[in-house]
Amino acid sequence: MQLTKILLVGASATVARAAAAHLFSRADCVFCPQVVPECPECKPGSVCQITPQTCTTCASASCVAEECIICPQVIPQCPPCPKGQVCIIKPQTCTACASASCVAATTSLGNASRGTADT
Repeated sequence: MQLTKILLVGASATVARAAAAHLFSRADCVFCPQVVPECPECKPGSVCQITPQTCTTCASASCVAEECIICPQVIPQCPPCPKGQVCIIKPQTCTACASASCVAATTSLGNASRGTADT
C-alpha cells in the first residue's frame, strides 16, 4: 500500500514537470532563471509578493502593502483570441488580481502573450 502511494506521488510530479515544461518551452517565450525570486527586506506594513513566470515575463518579487487583496496564484489564460486580436496578461497588483483578455493587435502590446491570436 505504501509503495503505491510513493509511485503515485512520483508519477504526479513527473506529469506536473512535463506539463510545466510544455507551457514554458515555446521558442517565443523569454528565457528566465529557474529560481524562486526573493524580496529585499520589506518595510513594516509591507509583505513580499511573488509574481509567477509567464511566457513574456520572468517571475519577480516585490514588497507590497499588507492591505493588498488576496488573489489565486495562477497564471490567467485567454480563450482563443479572434483573428486580429492578441492575449494581454495584466500582472497582479495590490488592488487587482492578474487577468487576461483579448485585445486588438494594434493596441500597445506591453505584456502581450505572443502566439495566442488565431491565424
